[in-house]
Amino acid sequence: MQIKDTGTALAFSVFVVPKSSKNAIMGIHNGALKIKITAPPVDGKANAICVKYIAKQLKVPRSAISITAGAASRNKEITVEVGNTAEGREMLRRLKSDLAKY
Repeated sequence: MQIKDTGTALAFSVFVVPKSSKNAIMGIHNGALKIKITAPPVDGKANAICVKYIAKQLKVPRSAISITAGAASRNKEITVEVGNTAEGREMLRRLKSDLAKY
């Protein structure tokens, strides 16, 4: 899985499977983090649950996460903004480590 580090944010690809029985990270699918989401792909519900779930898993506020590409697709690019403080740089290091597990 490729993780882009801008110094203040991380960006990575996700492959979302909506209408699943539970929210779960399933591993890697074609170079993207595969995530199952319980919400249907209607009216942005799956996107909202995807952002909420990723925020919970990465232990960052939902406001730090945005879908920067693919909002209407299963293939999305997620950006996690953490800022340019010492705390933000430490969070980037931890996030990269957490994401590297997949």
